[in-house]
Amino acid sequence: MKKTISIVLLLFVTVGMYAQDGINYKALIKDNLGAVVASQTIDVKFTIIADTGPTDVYVETHTGAATDANGIVILTIGSVITPTLGVFADIAWSSDTHSLKVEIDIEQDASFVDMGTTQFMSVPYALQANASTELTGGIDQAYIAALEARIAALEPQPAVIGDIREGGVVFWVDSTGLHGLVCAFSDYATTADWGCFGTDLPNVPNVTSTPPSGLGAEIGDGINNTNNILNDCPSAPAAVAARSLGPEWFLPSAKELNQMYINKTTLEAVAEFSAFSNSFYWSSTEYNNFYAWTQLFGVGGQNANNKGTTDTVRAVRAF
Repeated sequence: MKKTISIVLLLFVTVGMYAQDGINYKALIKDNLGAVVASQTIDVKFTIIADTGPTDVYVETHTGAATDANGIVILTIGSVITPTLGVFADIAWSSDTHSLKVEIDIEQDASFVDMGTTQFMSVPYALQANASTELTGGIDQAYIAALEARIAALEPQPAVIGDIREGGVVFWVDSTGLHGLVCAFSDYATTADWGCFGTDLPNVPNVTSTPPSGLGAEIGDGINNTNNILNDCPSAPAAVAARSLGPEWFLPSAKELNQMYINKTTLEAVAEFSAFSNSFYWSSTEYNNFYAWTQLFGVGGQNANNKGTTDTVRAVRAF
């Protein structure tokens, strides 16, 4: 029986130099049980529809598109060499409103599931190559507009808590909003002990103050803590679990983890975000050879728990 799937669409546009490079498409893929379809090849069909009629004006299929470890697929609409219907560069964006129909086949058996049709708003209409105007000296107005749009698209955009970035949800940003931290959409599949019980890891700072503070506990320390944990104790389960999402992911420091707790309500309001459990979550901040710091997400509070205790892991990464 064909699986039911759901997607969270993160659709955005990058306008090319000649306004014909395509539309970048990003989506989180989940099956009917809410499980992320991670590290799997899928087929995706895009149909661009001129709303008057309506009439299909462009169809392309991306075969063997790969989701990442978080179930995210990123594609460029208009990049298929041989589309099923039409020519992307010939779409008359300015002559009609247009909609995008998305169909996905996670089993790659040519049985696509219709994920719905959404009308394009203002962004894709920067692709109006047909509306070009020659200025004095032969300079093309559409060319200039496309360059300006491309520059704007490349400018870093400030983030806020709850934004979706880098395959996760933003839970902390610096004063500029241009740099911050995101946490994964869900906990690691199983709980894990911190590991290395009885060993004071030589390259991981001990933090014994309450609440935890100082080197090893601060925002920005999680990545170094995780790298050093895995250097000193390569089998450490909690750090291994966080790093399993990819080399950019790590176990948060005590203060990073506390920021996740502080912003818990905002994070859990994001579509497809799996709520935190009410249990303890591991940080990468070591207390001593027998204990490491945790955050209780039920009623709050940070505790130094026995390294052999089985607690929960939620990986984070920086942007």
